[in-house]
Amino acid sequence: MKRIVIFTVLFLLTLSLAAAVEVSTNKIGYTGGETVTATIADCQGTSIVKFLSSGGMLVDIKSGQNNWQTTYNTLSDSSSGKYTVDATCTNGNAAAKFCVDSAACAEEVTVQQETTQQETTPQEKKKGADSCLPDWSCSTWSFCGPDQTQKRSCTDRNNCQAAKTETRPCAPCQESWICSLWSDCQGGLHNRACFDEHQCLTTNYKPVLQKGCDALPVGPEPDRISFELPPPFPPAQAQVTKEGFWDKYSNYIIGLLAAIVLAALIAVAIHYLKPKKVAYNINELKEWVRKEKEMGTADFDIREILKHNTGWTDDEIDIAFESLRKAQVISANLKKGSPAQF
Repeated sequence: MKRIVIFTVLFLLTLSLAAAVEVSTNKIGYTGGETVTATIADCQGTSIVKFLSSGGMLVDIKSGQNNWQTTYNTLSDSSSGKYTVDATCTNGNAAAKFCVDSAACAEEVTVQQETTQQETTPQEKKKGADSCLPDWSCSTWSFCGPDQTQKRSCTDRNNCQAAKTETRPCAPCQESWICSLWSDCQGGLHNRACFDEHQCLTTNYKPVLQKGCDALPVGPEPDRISFELPPPFPPAQAQVTKEGFWDKYSNYIIGLLAAIVLAALIAVAIHYLKPKKVAYNINELKEWVRKEKEMGTADFDIREILKHNTGWTDDEIDIAFESLRKAQVISANLKKGSPAQF
């Protein structure tokens, strides 16, 4: 007698647990490219949700806590027919059916659900009628970042649940290099500035930043050419001149006399090249900054672009901004008819 009681209690407990979990989809019939929204209700603890194709193959798997929702895109699998959403919780499991590109399947599942609903109690029917069924609208997935994950934001059109952010693993980060136009030929070289808009932290497909004036660029091509990038960082003319000078006069550099001659020529090169570099490059930088300010770009944004995408120093950038400020003050005072004050 005691064994019968224990068996009955265990049987009733198992039956109650199995019937506790509920799984449903926002509709039955879908076409390729639609998003299936699955709702898991009356679930306790951590749950695993599996999406199985018509052939019983696993096409997607998700995990969640307690009562939650998840989505599945029908493009994830090319087969059509009857699919299964199977949820396993700590207090039991449940499953629901939906169809992809099959009117006959959708009609069959509908008939099965209507038959099942006729067997439910009035309390269960009332519970289903009073529940709010979310209708999720999600943005497109973001690009694959350095952490090899993609994100998208979703909102419920029916306002049943709060907005959420979904993530999924993805392939390795895809570099996307954007380059400026080539600069004018200086010192036998063209220069350009490039940056990876996806910030992958890799340089497998980074385009070359320098090429000869009469040469074609080699290596990977940029994904896009931008006309908005600032002028590229000019080549180190003093260093190039020093190397050329060394090569040209290498036969005359002997002992102390050659060292003295070399030091003198380096001093002369610095004296002539440095003013020329500042005058030309600062004017170029000032012109670019002036155009950006006319387009409404904030000073902070201009400084950030120059700092991260070029080799201009803070001192050179300050000189350019200060020069433009003085020019504006002079212009304003001339209009007023009073002398400029600094």
